[in-house]
Amino acid sequence: MRKRAVLGVYVRALLGFHRHRARRYRVLRRRSGSVTVIQRFGGGLNLNIHVHTLLFDGVFSAEGPMGFMSPMVYIRRSVSRTEPKTRRSALFLKGALVGVAYYVGALVGFALKFPSHSPSALWPPNSILLAALLLLPPRQWWVVFLGAFPVHLFVQLLSGVPVVMSLAFFVSNSSEALIGAFLIRRWLTQPLRFDSLRSAGVFVFAAVVVAPFLSSFLDAGFVTLIGWREESYWRVWRARLPSNALAAFAIVPVIVLWANEGAAWLRRVSTRQRAEGLIMVGGLAAVSALVFAWGDSRRDAAPALLFLPLPFLLWAAVRFGPPATSASLLILIFVSI
Repeated sequence: MRKRAVLGVYVRALLGFHRHRARRYRVLRRRSGSVTVIQRFGGGLNLNIHVHTLLFDGVFSAEGPMGFMSPMVYIRRSVSRTEPKTRRSALFLKGALVGVAYYVGALVGFALKFPSHSPSALWPPNSILLAALLLLPPRQWWVVFLGAFPVHLFVQLLSGVPVVMSLAFFVSNSSEALIGAFLIRRWLTQPLRFDSLRSAGVFVFAAVVVAPFLSSFLDAGFVTLIGWREESYWRVWRARLPSNALAAFAIVPVIVLWANEGAAWLRRVSTRQRAEGLIMVGGLAAVSALVFAWGDSRRDAAPALLFLPLPFLLWAAVRFGPPATSASLLILIFVSI
């Protein structure tokens, strides 16, 4: 009787473990089972009382047809029940992040706007849309535009742009991002990482050349058709092409690289490397400000001064890799503007 009592405690503990684990993942009416044999002697016919147990690694569920469920099955089923709510929250967060980034980018674009006509020297919203499309799978692209559209209307109307012109600008901005993302995904089988000549070449050709070139026709056509600011077609096209191309070249690599590798890169670098990086960034900003400020104030400045920031860019590329190089290039572009 004592042996049976001890064996009962042992078996109930084993089966209870599976039942409790299944209940945690919402598997109702769960049952498990085992076959247990008590062996009293060892191989040398010596007294060696021990237990052999064959235990089901899972539970039988009476929900619907009787079937056996391993732990991974009911854990996966429980996760699938919570996926819709988690997916909706994640999509809402992604859309909100795109909206915030688009708003900040639009403010920067309006701050860098030429006083004589509408285009900005650097228009980040198009590049923010493109970076978001490259980071998300195509089935979630609608979240990008849904998050950016109300912010676009708010910023444009707040700046005095008519409603029709605001809608047209959003169509042209979205077209540039869609063209660039489609071509990059079509020509690259792997995610864009800027770690090879092919990856960088495809990005420059698709996002910096083709997409701004084609979308600028649409942009200029909208401005001319609506008659906003009474600017000529080719003047708008010539102004918007370099603005959109420069933004794609400077902003998209920073967002994509830091979103994919930024956290891992920061964990990987040592404290000494972080201090070196701060010195490099500070030196680049100081030299760039000195070169471009002094060059603007003196017309007889030597063109060779424009190459002074180059050693800092090489420093970033050799010592810190693509994430730091893209950020350094963005700093240089903003200081030069």
